[in-house]
Amino acid sequence: VHRAHACLTYRYELHAALRNELGLQAGATLPQLEQSAARNGLNAKEQGELGELLRRLESIAQQVDAPPGTPNVSTQQTARTAVAVIQEVQRVFVGPKHVPELVLTSLVAGGHVLLEGVPGVAKTTLVKAFATTLGCSFRRIQFTPDLLPADITGTFVLSPREGTFELREGPLFAHVVLGDEINRSPAKTQSALLEAMQERQVTVEGETRPLPEPFLVLATQNPIEQAGTYPLPEAQIDRFLMRLWIGYPSHEDERSILRRFLGEAPSPQPLLNPEAILELQRQVRAVHVDEEVLDYVVRLSAWTRKHGLVLTPEAEMEGTKGDAIIKLALQNVKPRRTPQE
Repeated sequence: VHRAHACLTYRYELHAALRNELGLQAGATLPQLEQSAARNGLNAKEQGELGELLRRLESIAQQVDAPPGTPNVSTQQTARTAVAVIQEVQRVFVGPKHVPELVLTSLVAGGHVLLEGVPGVAKTTLVKAFATTLGCSFRRIQFTPDLLPADITGTFVLSPREGTFELREGPLFAHVVLGDEINRSPAKTQSALLEAMQERQVTVEGETRPLPEPFLVLATQNPIEQAGTYPLPEAQIDRFLMRLWIGYPSHEDERSILRRFLGEAPSPQPLLNPEAILELQRQVRAVHVDEEVLDYVVRLSAWTRKHGLVLTPEAEMEGTKGDAIIKLALQNVKPRRTPQE
């Protein structure tokens, strides 16, 4: 992205310099620049070199502006849609703007989100408002110590009319699933989400059924209170693309929350539908990623494995922060390889 931006910047600066030098107005096209250069005394070789340079820069600009495989939906329209969704959620959820932004980012990236925070900071309100704005089916699972895996995935029941067993689908068969207080259930129940979150399917008594697309799990937990809770296993946490902390609201946000009780609470309106969300996900997958960026991601991951940087619950209780680990990794792994490397 930086290389493409530098090429574009250089292209615009070159055009501006040539326009000023050749006495042309803004918006001069490539042929006009070449013709003006010829009139100003450039020889054939210089004209050829100038034309080749301009054509190469123009080619780079076209590739950046419209990369191969770009969907029909324009980037500007996608940006407007994202802003509208975030603003609609914020009509109901009073809190940091980056939280709904990151939840939307996880959705278009095909990931899941774990929301953490003390009770009363509107974690459930955020999820319900977000699901309504998406215009998708929504189910809520209240995790309790006596919840069974079959209560989540569903089970086969006998149909008296047909005399056969048929699958009664559980709440997991929805586009957006809220796992409220997920750490209130034991690991056996929590593991019922593993297959669904990773493979987008559910297997019940040997029968596998796909889950609706798009599929998003938004789970909440209170990491402060430990009584009667079951910490999530590492394999379960790994299924979440993001782990967001929602802290106490600011002074102005708390005043806004109090005002909500003086009148009728706003209700979010659906702005999207499953087909529109799938199109957004396809557009995200069409974004070009340079090999240098991929190499940087791999080197970051390799460095964390080599140095054993794992944020365990014990480390969190001792005061270790995830941001500190990320900062340490970024300091030790440079974005670009040096000639010595």
